[in-house]
Amino acid sequence: MYKINMYLETSIRGVRRATGWYGYILEYIDGRGEPHTIEDYGREEDVTPNQLTLMGFLTALNRVNKDSEITVYTDSLYLRGSYTRDLQSWKENGWKTSKGDEVKNKLLWQQVSKKTVRHVIRFDPAHQHSYKNYLVAELIKRKKDKNV
Repeated sequence: MYKINMYLETSIRGVRRATGWYGYILEYIDGRGEPHTIEDYGREEDVTPNQLTLMGFLTALNRVNKDSEITVYTDSLYLRGSYTRDLQSWKENGWKTSKGDEVKNKLLWQQVSKKTVRHVIRFDPAHQHSYKNYLVAELIKRKKDKNV
């Protein structure tokens, strides 16, 4: 299995719907011992911060073609907590919460469930990581210049 570090940042804070950017960097060592990074950004309109985080996570996962151990660095308590604590029970309960309500962002979580089945996913609780300032600066630049 490959070992991959995923660094994920988003531009929306709070609870309101907005247009926002996500950015990620995937960092890995290839079979010859050479280090590589893959960097990408995306813009989504009329989304919540949680939806934007899930979209960025899914887009980054789509770049991973081989079974991998992925360590995710994000400050999203929603992604980290829901993935590690709730995802399995949601699947077992027909995508209902423990209270019987429909899971919020169900379609995105179903995609996450399908995309992660072949990987081992871990979350690093550190809010700071080596690419945080760089990614945040890139998101600010993209937010200011909508043509990027």
